[in-house]
Amino acid sequence: MEAPRSFAREWSAQSLPLAVGGVLKLRLCELWLLLLGSSLNATFLPHEEDVDFINEYVNLHNELRGDVIPRGSNLRFMTWDVALSRTARAWGKRCVFEHNIYLEDVQMVHPKFYGIGENMWVGPENEFTASIAIRSWHAEKKMYNFENGSCSGDCSNYVQLVWDNSYKVGCAVTPCSRIGHIIHAAIFICNYAPGGTLTRRPYEPGIFCTRCGRRDKCTDFLCNIENEDFIKDCVRIHNKFRSEVKPTAGDMLYMTWDPALAQIAKAWAKNCQFSHNTRLKPPYKLHPNFTSLGENIWTGSVSLFSVSSAITNWYDEIQDYDFKNRICKKVCGHYTQVVWADSYKVGCAVQFCSKVSGFDALSNGAHFICNYGPGGNYPTWPYKRGATCGACPNNDKCLDNLCVNQQRDQVKRYYSVVYPGWPIYPRNRYTSLFLIVNSVIMILSVIITILVQHKYPNLVLLD
Repeated sequence: MEAPRSFAREWSAQSLPLAVGGVLKLRLCELWLLLLGSSLNATFLPHEEDVDFINEYVNLHNELRGDVIPRGSNLRFMTWDVALSRTARAWGKRCVFEHNIYLEDVQMVHPKFYGIGENMWVGPENEFTASIAIRSWHAEKKMYNFENGSCSGDCSNYVQLVWDNSYKVGCAVTPCSRIGHIIHAAIFICNYAPGGTLTRRPYEPGIFCTRCGRRDKCTDFLCNIENEDFIKDCVRIHNKFRSEVKPTAGDMLYMTWDPALAQIAKAWAKNCQFSHNTRLKPPYKLHPNFTSLGENIWTGSVSLFSVSSAITNWYDEIQDYDFKNRICKKVCGHYTQVVWADSYKVGCAVQFCSKVSGFDALSNGAHFICNYGPGGNYPTWPYKRGATCGACPNNDKCLDNLCVNQQRDQVKRYYSVVYPGWPIYPRNRYTSLFLIVNSVIMILSVIITILVQHKYPNLVLLD
């Protein structure tokens, strides 16, 4: 954290005798220059959702985390979080050099995390860059003794910067007319989740990535779980809509994640083009298992993007789809792909683009793509109408109104659509029916026994 420094613009003029009119003209000139400087400062700082700004500070965080000395064995790869950046923006608008007092409160500053970390930098507005601010936090390393976890000064910004468990970051910079004795100041805030503390050393030393989680991959010397929350959201929201189709579906397959489809989506999304992947056409060699692949694309403002909002936008095309007559009034292809019964694998990716070709009116956009295997949208109904799971393939079981088969899906367990995060082990639907009926019979038996004993207290039951 950079300490506030004195800063003031000084205006000087040659010492010559001036008439009253000359003094007035000079004052007006000074006032015009001040106003001009103020208007320039208003556009000097980047917006918190500027894609280049986001990439700059996220990449620098990961660069410094991957290059720690001593080497870190368990530091996590950081990705951007819109809620954290909005928290930073909201607190920065107060223009006070004080930490956010609500960071420990549940769901006050973030819908998922509490115990949020925070770093702050204050300095002259015209001197701000994300690199200068973040590297000033990293410079606190010289006061930190890693061996015994002690600090000879203020090391809190450095400790948070390299805190092993923090994997989400969101920053914002705000112009302020004055902070302390700094005129035309900038306050730069980064929030982190989960937040760090000074209760232990910030990470475990050792060979990089040797203490990552079982499902982590090593990216730039950091543990990267490939954003498990993002994956779970993509799968869960697809399955939620598939399980709730009207009319009900008898053959709707449960969707699971496919890394190869996600890589295809990621590679195409990086082009920042509002058009379908040209390689989805014949000879169909993009995927090792599927020939035909489906694709949905959503592009919009970074501030509006979430996995839920994008997939919901596709599903809302149901309003223009007549299932009975298989007629679409407008655009329905995104909806029919989401609920295409035979599509049981999905992989998605989001790319933040300063410009998206074919979407010229948008700047700083989120470009979200999902690929499906096998692809849908053939000239037929997207699914078979009927009782849920009534037309599942042989050997399939029923879970949340969807057909599942662990051999086909290649998963060890499924997750509930209703209660995300709850692992569920599927069972045969006839077994489920038996267990439900059996439970009802047992409850009724207990109630009847109690009623009989209450009415005939002297009744003795013989063995």
